[in-house]
Amino acid sequence: MRRASLIAVGVYFALAAIPYWSYWHAGGTMMAGKGGDPATDAWFLAWVPYALAHGHNPLVTNWGNYPVGVNAITGIGMPLLGLLGAPVTVLSNAFVTTTLFFTLAFPLSAISGYVFVRQWVCWWPGAFVGGLLYGFSPYLVEHGSSHLNLVFVPLPPLILLVLSKVASGHHWWPWGVVLGGLGVAQFLISPEVLASTVIVGCAALFVAAVAGGRSAWPMVRERWRSVLGCVGVAAVFAGICLAYPLWLLVAGPGHVTGAVQTTSNYRGNLLAPVVPGSDMYLRTAASARLADTFSGGSENGLYLGVPLLIILLAGAILLWRRRPVMRVVAVVTVVAFVLSLGSRLVVGHHVVKSVPLPEAVFNRIPLLESTIAARYSLYVMLGAAVMLAMIIEAVHERLHKRLSALVAALVPAVLTVVVLVPLLPSWPYWLNVTQVPGYFTAGSASGTASGTASGSAASGSASRSAASGTVGRIPQASVALTFPFPLLRDAYPMLWQVAAGMRYKSPGGRFVAPLSLPVGQNVEGVFSYLSAGHHVGRSPALRSQLTGQMRAWHVRTVLVQARGSEPVLSFFDWLLGRPPDQTVGGISAWYGLPAQ
Repeated sequence: MRRASLIAVGVYFALAAIPYWSYWHAGGTMMAGKGGDPATDAWFLAWVPYALAHGHNPLVTNWGNYPVGVNAITGIGMPLLGLLGAPVTVLSNAFVTTTLFFTLAFPLSAISGYVFVRQWVCWWPGAFVGGLLYGFSPYLVEHGSSHLNLVFVPLPPLILLVLSKVASGHHWWPWGVVLGGLGVAQFLISPEVLASTVIVGCAALFVAAVAGGRSAWPMVRERWRSVLGCVGVAAVFAGICLAYPLWLLVAGPGHVTGAVQTTSNYRGNLLAPVVPGSDMYLRTAASARLADTFSGGSENGLYLGVPLLIILLAGAILLWRRRPVMRVVAVVTVVAFVLSLGSRLVVGHHVVKSVPLPEAVFNRIPLLESTIAARYSLYVMLGAAVMLAMIIEAVHERLHKRLSALVAALVPAVLTVVVLVPLLPSWPYWLNVTQVPGYFTAGSASGTASGTASGSAASGSASRSAASGTVGRIPQASVALTFPFPLLRDAYPMLWQVAAGMRYKSPGGRFVAPLSLPVGQNVEGVFSYLSAGHHVGRSPALRSQLTGQMRAWHVRTVLVQARGSEPVLSFFDWLLGRPPDQTVGGISAWYGLPAQ
């Protein structure tokens, strides 16, 4: 059995090489992911080891979003991953660490799903298929190109596994400590995933209690004492460990009150389980156009495919009486699906306002009001994985009693292929390369632009050598203002800061944080207007306002990537009162305080 498990683990890791093959084939020098979120991931993964090495607080800092700063707990900082990845970050760089964690998310989640399924499935090939479905599910495929905190999900199955063990009669005291430790770890990766896991876990315990019927109530009452004891121990343990992070979440510096995003844009769609999107290999142009509009176009992880849905429905009916676990898992999976639909039913492009859904209640609860309903698709996939594994095992057992061992193994294998082929992802992920200007990676100040450092990709040695060259002219721990200004929709200048070894503090950035800029003509607004190609009127009042804000921020350096745009360079010559002190590696740099 140990050999079988090792085979499963080996296959999971082998498959995980596919999605990011382009990145690793290039030597691990290109950062996985698309959009602005991976830039934030890399920033936080770089910040944690830097903070620990320099005696800073790894959870609160003004190195980003200066001067207000960033709270890593509300800002999706993943401090546990930053700590675990610190050796890689120090020896290489945070870009490699980001790609590494994206890559590991798939096999580690699959292994966790395998362990979870093994609780109820004895035949290891069935458990292997269950782990495969969970660890490489459309949910992970959807988030595997953008959201590290959401794709790294090996812990939710383990949390639910502990609850199931205690509910099954295991000693609650030691499992309470384990549950608390898992909760702490998940909180330090994603508080939102922990919250949804707790909600689904409570639903599972309730369904399990009801499914037992009246005859099982005495045993249920006894086990509920164990469950409550386990949860109590876990809560005390987690409360002690997370006292400071919890304070940061609700009242600490840089915390955010109210909803931080428009959650109604990210509801699951009733058609999502049967309409493949562009992330699936087997799709049509029409299905992709429709599915890519589901859940805001970036959160659709509900696709199951028609064959799998038919098998799950048929298997649930046939095993409903024979396997009590099937009743519990099937009902909880449906509950998770309903939660994923949000507060209103959406069918295709139509919102059925007359059908209220339970998620509407969460919109009235502090903290939960910012959770995204579509992300409950994670638990739909986990439930489907357990159900499929039990169905495959049941088919194998039935055939093994009546036919040869070969047939008993071959039929489940064919069934697995039929239901999982529609879920083949469109891999490898598209190679997204963002150029980090050579200024941040050059080893000397010779004035020769490198121009070839891949984005996300400066090597650790190059970053360290830069300290004595171009970027080394920036005073350590000072404030540097960049153009383009790092924004929620265009965060790539954050990668400059990462490539520079977190040498300087930076206003702006893609963070969940309070606003740091005044209303009106401010640096962010003017720089954004200018980077969009618009002409900015040059008046003494505007110059005074902008330079005043820069002085208030204690800006010592201005770094401009003009991309050959003479109007941009001319604007900064006017704003700062002199030509740049250095133009090298794609950056025009002004050192010292802005001119009066």
